[in-house]
Amino acid sequence: MAKKFLQKSVVLRMLNLIPKGSHVSISLGPSTQVQLQLDSEGGSNRVYNGTLDVAKKLLRNEGLVRGWYPGITAAYLRQWTYGSCRLGIYSFLLDKQRRAGGDITFVHK
Repeated sequence: MAKKFLQKSVVLRMLNLIPKGSHVSISLGPSTQVQLQLDSEGGSNRVYNGTLDVAKKLLRNEGLVRGWYPGITAAYLRQWTYGSCRLGIYSFLLDKQRRAGGDITFVHK
């Protein structure tokens, strides 16, 4: 009985999604930071000469963690709470609906 509960538990699904959300934060951190730097640079005061220039200057001037991953703890917290809860509950409810009624249409999703 406990094994069945763990296989279908919302909490277990949410815990399973935490590493996936962390991976997303790590993967997208540098590209997001480069995009922010390019977007905040405006007018004739150009500091960067493109995407690779931003990445190199951030790495050289700020270092790996401060340059490419500022706010990583906030990103982790968001993924661990919001992302894992949202997708965990969705997958739980989707499986519950499948067991109850079979096929699920686009409208029901």
